[in-house]
This record gives sequence, C-alpha cells and structure tokens, in this order.
Amino acid sequence: MWVLYHILSINTSITPLLARLGIFSENGTLDPSKKTLLMWGILEGLFAIVLMIGSKDALTTMETLAIVRAFPFIFVEIGAAVGLTRGLKEDKKH
Repeated sequence: MWVLYHILSINTSITPLLARLGIFSENGTLDPSKKTLLMWGILEGLFAIVLMIGSKDALTTMETLAIVRAFPFIFVEIGAAVGLTRGLKEDKKH
C-alpha cells in the first residue's frame, strides 16, 4: 500500500511538470504531443535514477538541487509582493 501511495504522489507531481516542459518545448502549444511528454518523462526519470545511483549521498544531492532550482523564484515572489503592495496603495487612494 505504501508503494502505491508513493507512485500516485509522484504521478500527481510529475504530470504538471511534464506539461509545462512540453508547452515550452513546443513554443507555447497548450496541448503538447504525447511524444514530447514521453520524451520529457523519460529524461526526468533517467535524471532521478542517475542522481540516486551515481551519488553516495543521493538525498543531500537532490535537496541541494531542489534549492538551487527554486532559488530564482525568490525574485518572482519578491516582485509579486512589491506589485501587490503598490497596487493596494494605489487602490487605497481611489
């Protein structure tokens, strides 16, 4: 049962990622082809396998990679907070 839970949780998190990668790969097409999605799925799976097998401390490597990949989004969040603050101040004036 525990294995089934993990398979389902991985499936629900990887599907949106593959959809975004497919959209970017096909120049903004909102319905990427199954071939593109399959290619990205295989590449992501191979990447995870290589990280787990090739590293002595795979969990630390994956944690570090997640932090590095998420770092640029800090600036997006800061920009969104600044924009929201400006918008609320502007709205308060009217």
